[in-house]
Amino acid sequence: MTAHDAPLAVTMGDPSGIGPEIIAKMYLRRPEKRHWIVVGDPLVMTHALGALNADVLVRPIASVNEAVFEDGTLNVLCSSQFSVLPPVSQVSAISGRAAFDAIALAIRLAREGRVGGIVTAPIHKEALAAAGLPYPGHTEILADHGGAAKVAMMLANEDIRTVLVTIHCSLAEAIQKGDFAAQMDAIRLAHAGAQALGIANPRVAVAGLNPHAGEGGLFGDEEIRIIRPAIEAARAEGIDVSGPWPGDTVFMQARKGRFDIVVAQYHDQGLIPVKYTGLDQGVNVTLGLPFVRTSPDHGTAFDIAGSGVADPSSLETAFDYALRLKAGIRHIGFKDIGLPFDALAGLGRQIREGGASTYLEVVSLDRDSEIRSVKAAIELGVDYLLGGSHAQDVLPLLEGTAIRYYPFPGRVVGHPSILEGSEAEIVQSAVALASHPGVAGLDLLAYRSIGNVPSLMEAVCGAV
Repeated sequence: MTAHDAPLAVTMGDPSGIGPEIIAKMYLRRPEKRHWIVVGDPLVMTHALGALNADVLVRPIASVNEAVFEDGTLNVLCSSQFSVLPPVSQVSAISGRAAFDAIALAIRLAREGRVGGIVTAPIHKEALAAAGLPYPGHTEILADHGGAAKVAMMLANEDIRTVLVTIHCSLAEAIQKGDFAAQMDAIRLAHAGAQALGIANPRVAVAGLNPHAGEGGLFGDEEIRIIRPAIEAARAEGIDVSGPWPGDTVFMQARKGRFDIVVAQYHDQGLIPVKYTGLDQGVNVTLGLPFVRTSPDHGTAFDIAGSGVADPSSLETAFDYALRLKAGIRHIGFKDIGLPFDALAGLGRQIREGGASTYLEVVSLDRDSEIRSVKAAIELGVDYLLGGSHAQDVLPLLEGTAIRYYPFPGRVVGHPSILEGSEAEIVQSAVALASHPGVAGLDLLAYRSIGNVPSLMEAVCGAV
């Protein structure tokens, strides 16, 4: 079983809080998304489902392999086995220990590749302390047990993504901890985290620590001494990062689309804007781990635990984020120019070993160069061949291969490429190419055309 095929693990959270309830509600509300297991306590989950009058069988399992994914069955991998339910809506040492044990087991399963990632329901910091566990939150547990040298917390909703330089510590301690190395770690992890979400070249903004980002040293010099040098060093590594920006406006700029992700200096600087703009859709993602971990952006809500009114929306969003991150980058392409054949072969092999599909785009414009590239694609064993303008010569070469062929319709000239011709001419070319049995689709360079792009796309799609 690969990580792509393995089920997600949802930890039950603190059993005295709303975690079991929102897990039960997520199961009931989304029958199309039930390829996951709970890591927790069978009695707790049975009670949570019973409180919702749900006709669901809790299936205790000792290993992931025992899971049966069928309607009406919730698989619970036992990390604890209560004989009596723990108290509801209050701090409890036994609940703190049970919450930790579920997380620890899920981490081990994820590191072994037995689950495809972890979605964690909320835990209570005081309950952990009452159980004698020296962790202020999930991130610190994951850092200790997750097998990563550096981790960071990323909070995200539909409008904002932010990564924190410091996490669960006093403000005075955060100022001391936010040194050059911490800034670099956060910037690098923000860049990688945004890429994992599908942003190829993320624009990273770094918030300042002081009012107005220090106002040139008038309100503190951390921006000058620490933050700006880290930004310059990260730029030298090829990261598109800017700042330091004033903390009171940088999130507004990100929400308007100027930045893809913001590095915040301390906990509340980053979490207040994320939670204010959408608590029910907020997600916490731990960056730097060798596996996927997400969680809802809210706590145990002891004030409403056991009342049946808890909203599972943030947990569902966290689950969907985990699915997205678990899937990873599944489609990777490269062009037929710029690397020698041996390097291309090695690149293609690495892509396939990573479980992704390979694409080769032919941007050579003369016939002989295109034929050489097609032969290289066949030898490389790519999955998709894109581009090229000599389909009549390429199709016989591809006969008997599994390569899916998507040639350019119209007249493509120059570098960078320009799609020439009238809309009618391009449509005619597209129809002719699509009629060949060896053509799987078309590589329409509409955005490189000199005409009306939306109209061209509509016309070609309508014709073929």
